[in-house]
Amino acid sequence: MLVALRPSDAPWFRWPSASPGRPATVGEALGDLMAARGWPGAADWARRANRIAPTIVGGSKKHGGADLGPTRAKRAWAELGVDGISIADTAPGPDADPAGRPG
Repeated sequence: MLVALRPSDAPWFRWPSASPGRPATVGEALGDLMAARGWPGAADWARRANRIAPTIVGGSKKHGGADLGPTRAKRAWAELGVDGISIADTAPGPDADPAGRPG
């Protein structure tokens, strides 16, 4: 693993502690957030998002903002029911398509 920091930020960096057990799936980690605004598809989405997430590689203001990575990573996110082409600012609301793929 590689972590890059500005020297001025380095004193505050701490490696995370290992968590006991298995890592959470995308659905377990984000299910309650996806339901927060009343999206009727949240529970089904969380059940389908049943794997560990691909690595998020970044993005930049220069290139249009957040990005879930190269084509292969975007494909893996799509299999988890996440639109890797755009990143939403909020969870889907009650009027969003229950079968939709949130961004």
